[in-house]
Amino acid sequence: MLSRVSPSGSTSSDRPILSRYGTLGCVLIVATVILQLFLYLIWTLIDRLPLQDQSPQREIWMVIVAYLFCTLLVEPIRLRKYRLKDLIRYPPVWTAVVFGLMTICVLDQWLPGFLLIKLPSLGVNNKISPTWLILLAATTAVLNRSVRLTWRSDKGLPDQTVDNRNKISESKRWIASGEQPITVQGEDLFSRAGVAETIEEHIRSNERTTALLGPMGSGKSSILNMAFENVAKTCPNMIIVRSDLWKASSPEYIPQIIINDIVKMLDEVCDTVGLRGIPLAYKRLAAAEPSGILDRFLNFEKNPDSLHQIDGICSVLEALDRRIVLVIEDSERLPIAFDLAHTSRFLWAIRGIARCTTIIAIDPQRTKMDFAKLCDTIERVPAMPIEQTVTILNSLYDHWTSHYGDRDTHPNRERSDKLELGMIKRQGVQAYLLGAVHSVPIRMLATLLNTPRIMKKVLHRVDLLWNQLHGEVDLDDLVILTVLRSSAPDVFQFIVTNIETSRKTSDGLEDGLLEQFQKQWEKTLRQDPNADAVRRLVDLLGIPQLTAPKAPNPKSDASLQGVHLDEQPDYFARIIAGQIPSREARDQDVLRDIESSHSGHSYNLAKRLVQSATSDDGYISSWKRFSKPTAEELFGITDAVIDILLLRDGSSVNPDDPVLVTLAYRLHECLDDDGGVEIENWIESQASRNGFKSLSLSSGLLTFSIRVCPRNEGTDVMRRISRNLLDQISQKIVSSQDIPNVLSGNYPWTLRLLLSDISTKEEAHNIRLIPLILKAAETHGNQIIPQLAYSVVYDSAPRPVESDSGDLVGVVDSGISFDRLNTVFGGRESDVLQLLSKYSGSDNRCIQVKKAAIKRLGDLEHGPEVSHSEM
Repeated sequence: MLSRVSPSGSTSSDRPILSRYGTLGCVLIVATVILQLFLYLIWTLIDRLPLQDQSPQREIWMVIVAYLFCTLLVEPIRLRKYRLKDLIRYPPVWTAVVFGLMTICVLDQWLPGFLLIKLPSLGVNNKISPTWLILLAATTAVLNRSVRLTWRSDKGLPDQTVDNRNKISESKRWIASGEQPITVQGEDLFSRAGVAETIEEHIRSNERTTALLGPMGSGKSSILNMAFENVAKTCPNMIIVRSDLWKASSPEYIPQIIINDIVKMLDEVCDTVGLRGIPLAYKRLAAAEPSGILDRFLNFEKNPDSLHQIDGICSVLEALDRRIVLVIEDSERLPIAFDLAHTSRFLWAIRGIARCTTIIAIDPQRTKMDFAKLCDTIERVPAMPIEQTVTILNSLYDHWTSHYGDRDTHPNRERSDKLELGMIKRQGVQAYLLGAVHSVPIRMLATLLNTPRIMKKVLHRVDLLWNQLHGEVDLDDLVILTVLRSSAPDVFQFIVTNIETSRKTSDGLEDGLLEQFQKQWEKTLRQDPNADAVRRLVDLLGIPQLTAPKAPNPKSDASLQGVHLDEQPDYFARIIAGQIPSREARDQDVLRDIESSHSGHSYNLAKRLVQSATSDDGYISSWKRFSKPTAEELFGITDAVIDILLLRDGSSVNPDDPVLVTLAYRLHECLDDDGGVEIENWIESQASRNGFKSLSLSSGLLTFSIRVCPRNEGTDVMRRISRNLLDQISQKIVSSQDIPNVLSGNYPWTLRLLLSDISTKEEAHNIRLIPLILKAAETHGNQIIPQLAYSVVYDSAPRPVESDSGDLVGVVDSGISFDRLNTVFGGRESDVLQLLSKYSGSDNRCIQVKKAAIKRLGDLEHGPEVSHSEM
């Protein structure tokens, strides 16, 4: 049986102290004899060195050698501040060496020579034993090591959290602590101080064994830390031993680990040389080895019952007047196959240690341990109050939305408040929860964030991701997906794997594929233990094929950065990756340019729109989604875009540039039905400013106006716009030498578009641009002649032709529309035909027009006039 000693009896407390001093006295006698012989041998060796007898070189050499030797020997010796008050009650074994050296010095000075081997002194007149010098060297070595250990332990990383305690919120500090449990009651956010006080009372009242039950991650370690905080202040004789069973490689090693942890903590306050053999002795008990007669003689451990070795701990505790609080943690992390019979038997055995209180912190659902039989009292970790959960979420949400100063993507934030945290902020936590139904989003979040560890991990991940994605994704979607990632991993993985299919509408999926997909989704959802809460949160995302048929109207429709959007940029991909691809434009940059454009500074926005047309960075898509410009603002942006295109491309501006097309359709959405006046005035302004710089741009202005006001096509308004544009160009271009500089060969249909509204010879005769173009074609044929060809070309209906492979393909024949030729170039048809016949390029249409022109010239020269108008 274990030794049961009363902690208050003076006799039981003095007995181990007297035993310790008796043992230490025996060790002192043995150390004195051994050290005397050792010193004599060392001094004899030094006498053989070639040193002067009457000089201090011998002593200096001896001190140096002794210091280096002692530096190696004192490595196991530690001078801890906690031991100083216990040195008299329980002196360590190594003090016998110090007292042995001092004894030798005293004996060497005053005892007769025939009773002790005499060592030489420093000099004839000084009877100082060299033992004093060796003692000084040993003391210096010990102090030097202690100073180095103290300096090393104090040199740690600065606690930046404490330095910034007043700069960040309490909730922010809590999630920043990571997996570390809280250490003081001031950090408690979930009202667990009551359980901590109960545990503290059990420790004070000397309860032998207490169980603290709670799910893994529920805060058991934090509760114990709060309890030990007060215990350390009011009960300085308590020694807290926390044993982590997770490091056990097999079940039989668990008791050995616990004993090692006890001895390690005792080593902080006293010498534990006599206890070091306990784990090896206990190994026999843990393995249930038989102890026979032969085993008693052959085994080094002479005690027939290894459990009695724990009496050594009892003796130490009695001598120091200390108590042990043994905490067993993390047993739920052990593999399921671990048999905890060894641990249970050990915990039952140490109940006999009078000065030991055991606290078992376990998850009853994950640990196969009969804690009801082992423990005198059982305490449970309280569930997380939903009020505290909501308070923490609200605090962090407020920090996330206000800390970075991002521009909000929503004109009306209340419409997109999926988690209703804005409503909670306005009403207050208590008022909101009293009036809220059971299925509100915040209760669903609290259901999934059911332990402090899960909640801390989720919110810490949200904090890290939002630090990278702030203003670039919807914060509500980020929170929901992160919660699903930790609390419903199978559902989260299904969404990640099938996101492309999930975001399609029912019209975009075949009936069989849609039915199969819905079955897989429902099956995955039903397998989750919190299926109702998960479904409600997924509904908030607004993903078409994952939303329940009877779900309320999702607020995701108002979210311009929702993961339900199946377009560029992909906000779901941003959240999953935790970053924005380097090629993608940032939404905050787009919003900043939009804000600048509202104040009349449109150049940066126009520049980015032009760059996006070639880089495909999604800037145009984001601008279309976020902007709500007025017609006046759009005209200003278009002006800036045209200036940038002219500066970049010169006369080769693409008349159908994607940016111009986008701006035209946005203007169509802004202008009223009678917007022809605005577009006509704007075209006139552009024609006078830039029309003469690029004829391809001028033709683009005509198509731009048709896109803005389609109802004006073919009307007098459009003809007036076209004629005004040609007049403006004719006023600026006065020489045929200017034509090659403003007419690009990249867009051969430019002249056709510019002259499309000319319906009579009289109109064409008044356009000064046409003669200049014909004259320029004589010197720049390959550049100008295709423009003439396209201005008079006509295409026949496709005719079927058998290809080399035997398939029928449609072939379109091109020719000259002589009616158009006569209308536009009336009186100069022959000159135009001559120019067309000189074409030497590779354009197929122009080649066919060239053939028709040659044939027409031949007919005019040798035969009667052709009666038909096209050939």
